Amino acid sequence: MNINTTEVNVENNNVEINNVENNNVDVNDQSVDESFTAKQVGSLITNLIKQREDWEANAYRVSNEILYSILAECCALELEISNTKEGVKKLRDEVNSQAKRLGYTFKDGTPLLNRIVRTVFGNVHRSRISTYSLVLREAKNMSVAIADIPSFISKAGGVQEIRLSKSVTYKSPKAKAATAQERFEHMDKLAVVKTEALSKLANPDNIGEYCVLLAKQYADGSFQVKAVVTSTTAVNAALAAVYQAEKAVIDQEEKELKKANMAQSQDEAFKIAA
Repeated sequence: MNINTTEVNVENNNVEINNVENNNVDVNDQSVDESFTAKQVGSLITNLIKQREDWEANAYRVSNEILYSILAECCALELEISNTKEGVKKLRDEVNSQAKRLGYTFKDGTPLLNRIVRTVFGNVHRSRISTYSLVLREAKNMSVAIADIPSFISKAGGVQEIRLSKSVTYKSPKAKAATAQERFEHMDKLAVVKTEALSKLANPDNIGEYCVLLAKQYADGSFQVKAVVTSTTAVNAALAAVYQAEKAVIDQEEKELKKANMAQSQDEAFKIAA
């Protein structure tokens, strides 16, 4: 198999392009090092996790801080326009003019804050504009100072957490974990696991605290514990998963009970009619 590549030489602002022909390149060449080990995979994953953590702690965090700051400025602009004693209409018209220049139009009843947010954030999905506007309205309803809006959003867990918290049926992951932990105390014990290897991983500071035993299930019904995870994030995620599973069972039981009660009521109604 022949592969043609291009060699580019740049010298003194003169670009010279030469064709270089490589003959007899075997794409099925097995001379590549195949000694890639499980240890290397584990090392690479650990490194990627570290990169993700660095991203969350730096670039992602900074990016969110900038977003929250822009949202606060949008709220500040809306407040300043609304509090202007004279020429409010002219200022509102200017917002509409800027939006129209960018190709955005609004219904007559669209609040000024929504108009500002849409104009600033441009052609993003409508749901995101709605979320940003809802977050700022919530900050206003709670009398959060403009300067405190970024920290208000951050402490709440972000814009999506605030949006979801406005739902009647919403339960935050932290609340789910707390509920699951309460139920966990009364759940039947499945097993007690104690080995020399696990004892070496035991931390006196974690006595009485929950942890996650990462195990692999085998065909004979046994479980092989591979790792012990004590991070709050992992534990809360596991507890939240327990909550979801328990809730699904409870919801199904309530559904069946409701169905049974309805059937019983119908039977009683037929008996009375007879």
